[in-house]
Amino acid sequence: MSETRELTIADATHHLHCRHAIARSVTHYTMKCIPIGVMSDRRLKLLVFGERNWKGFDDKQSYRYVDMLRVSAIYEDHKGGVAYAQSKEK
Repeated sequence: MSETRELTIADATHHLHCRHAIARSVTHYTMKCIPIGVMSDRRLKLLVFGERNWKGFDDKQSYRYVDMLRVSAIYEDHKGGVAYAQSKEK
């Protein structure tokens, strides 16, 4: 039997763009995630890390099914910084 390594936040390849609203107060934030698959209605199945935009919950994992437009890739730019690329698939 082969052992599989559990995925962690360090393995995240994408960001899920989120919005939390209470009355007139709105907070936009991103959560690190790993795409697991594409559903028949073109939603993505994601393994999402963390709890909203709270710090200290990086070990929490959950599965979410979201529209493709809410997910962008994380990639290294030529200067070594992190940049974002919005998915252009529809």
